[in-house]
This record gives sequence, structure tokens and C-alpha cells, in this order.
Amino acid sequence: MPEHWRKGIGITLCKQSESMLASRGYSVATLWVLEANDQARRFYEAMGFKTYGVTKEVQLGIPLTAVRYRKKLKIAEQLHAADADEPRR
Repeated sequence: MPEHWRKGIGITLCKQSESMLASRGYSVATLWVLEANDQARRFYEAMGFKTYGVTKEVQLGIPLTAVRYRKKLKIAEQLHAADADEPRR
């Protein structure tokens, strides 16, 4: 809904989702965006998500192409780095 765009809600939701995933042990977040949804693609790219050319066809009444985005989760990376620094028992 355009009246809610550019108010920081998406950024907050995205960061909270990343934190939740990392706290549950995930090291990568994956999402799919419709190829033609330029605004959403720019948003996720600005949030650090990258696409590597993986697509799939989805049926939403008509066939559409979705693009896969992935992002390494920084919190999980930091936890793994901290674990690597600790001496093993």
C-alpha cells in the first residue's frame, strides 16, 4: 500500500526476521521475488540480498517468474566466528 511505503516498516521487519533466523541457527536467509517487481527487488538488494541467476516459474493465475535472493546472516557469522575463537575442551 503506497501510503505505507518509505516509513521504515520494511527495514524493521527485514532486520527482525534476519535476527530471528540467526538466533535459531540459520546462516543464510532465502526469499523469492517476482521478477517484474522492481521496487521489491531494489529493496532487498539495498538490504544486502543477492541473486545468482536462479529463477522458477510460479502460477498465480498466470505463469510468472520468481527470482531467488540470498543473504548471509551477519549475526550467525559473528556467532560462528566467536565459536571458532574459543578453545575446544
